[in-house]
Amino acid sequence: MNQADVELIGTLADGDFELRRCWQEHQRYEQQIKRLNSKLFLSTEQELERKELQKRKLLGKDRLMNLLEPYRPEAQGSRSA
Repeated sequence: MNQADVELIGTLADGDFELRRCWQEHQRYEQQIKRLNSKLFLSTEQELERKELQKRKLLGKDRLMNLLEPYRPEAQGSRSA
């Protein structure tokens, strides 16, 4: 996710409940993954948890990108043409 997307989310999150919920979920997954990645050794259960969190984070990112699509400047420019 690039900085422009993060800024767009910051601008829109207050008025879009679904976008805000997805963004908060994405951040929560990121923090959980960072916590696991900071460990020197992961048990089998922790490794499975990390992989599951990564999958959920990726699915959530796809959802975020879909929610942002109508708000992107290039999408708005093509609608006004």
